[in-house]
Amino acid sequence: MTKMFAEIISRGKPLVPLLQMKKNEKIALVVSGGTFQGTRTAGMICALEKLGFSNYFHAAYGVSSGATNIAYFLTQQTLLGASIYYQDVLDNRYLGLRWPPIDTNYLVYEVIGKHKRLDCIAIKNHNTIFKIPFTNDKGRSITITIEKDLPTLDALRIGMSMGFYAGNGIQWNGSRFFDGMMSNPIPFRDAIQDGYKNLLVMLNMPLNWDDKNDNILLRIVKFPWIIKYEKEFKHTYFSRQQKYKNQLRELYEGDLPSGVNVTIIAPSKNCIGLPFYTRNSALLRRGVEEGVKIIEEVFNMKLDINLLWLPDCFITKI
Repeated sequence: MTKMFAEIISRGKPLVPLLQMKKNEKIALVVSGGTFQGTRTAGMICALEKLGFSNYFHAAYGVSSGATNIAYFLTQQTLLGASIYYQDVLDNRYLGLRWPPIDTNYLVYEVIGKHKRLDCIAIKNHNTIFKIPFTNDKGRSITITIEKDLPTLDALRIGMSMGFYAGNGIQWNGSRFFDGMMSNPIPFRDAIQDGYKNLLVMLNMPLNWDDKNDNILLRIVKFPWIIKYEKEFKHTYFSRQQKYKNQLRELYEGDLPSGVNVTIIAPSKNCIGLPFYTRNSALLRRGVEEGVKIIEEVFNMKLDINLLWLPDCFITKI
């Protein structure tokens, strides 16, 4: 199958043949985030579920939207989770002209907790170790284990609490915490430190992705919000795009410990561009569809996956 949508890089032993044979290897799944760009890994996750991998990985590390995608993957509800991107995030109750613009409380406890109910009991009883990085109010990364350190929904809410856009983070354990994208956007080092030698890393953005830092106008708008935080947090926040680029470069060019095998799956330059924010449901749905195509190309097979258009009783309204 010609690869139009997928870009795949292997360092060390390629992992796709192991996955195709479903060999009993300790493989850690690492899924990056990216707000609306999360549609891509949502589609990849749908395809992995279809291929029967929901109970395969020994550990899973998800950042921001990547953590939500993993949660629906472990519970074998990926189509339901993917539909949130092209239906529920368009709702003014999630993102609107108010302060803060994003209401994570609504998305997590109303949509994920009720309307498109995530099976949190299944996550609690799952054999896969599920971890998610946060950023604390000192700008440092901390990685927690879901259901051991925090209940699933509470962890997902902190994990998607983008600084400024979702307000002042979430109070927990004596500090305020934000999403992990600004301090640990591709937590492959966490997996290596935990002893994993085989890492499957899935990215939402192409390997040549180049997002710009906040411009002067955005910095001025954000100044009243960020002034109360310490210098280290300010530095982490305003250098978050560079942190992603540095981790990405380290992932596919940097030194890895002996015996570590990494396979990176990312969208190719042929995939559509997904903005930080959009109200275009068809565009977001296409992002999910491209994610499915990426895995189809990686595994060289066509999958019968029909994305959900749920009835009105399951769809929150604009």
